[in-house]
Amino acid sequence: MKSILIIDDDEFILFGLSKAICGCIKDSAVVTARHGRQAVEILQDRHVDVVVTDLKMPVMNGYEVVDYVNRHFPELPVYVMTGDYLPDVMPRFQTASVSQFVSKPFSFRQVASDILATIDRAAEPATA
Repeated sequence: MKSILIIDDDEFILFGLSKAICGCIKDSAVVTARHGRQAVEILQDRHVDVVVTDLKMPVMNGYEVVDYVNRHFPELPVYVMTGDYLPDVMPRFQTASVSQFVSKPFSFRQVASDILATIDRAAEPATA
């Protein structure tokens, strides 16, 4: 079973994306968090296959989440969702293991498909 952690303070995004993922990715479990600190607690307690995070959230933002994941789970793929202008955001993650970026608003179905591709890429054996 694939486990996907979605972090966003927008309940509509959490619900819509969770539903799309469960419809697109067979044998998936979606865990949600409303902010980064809650996500860190989840990451400390359970295995996840991919983290999907917004950037602007209360308590602990997505930039801090990406930094935490890179320090503690460097092989864990991270998918960033943002309402900010992507060319301004992307350079901040040059040394981070961000697998993909998507601008809001977006298609839930397309993002679910992208997340499945991210999980599949992470599962491929490394080539020498």
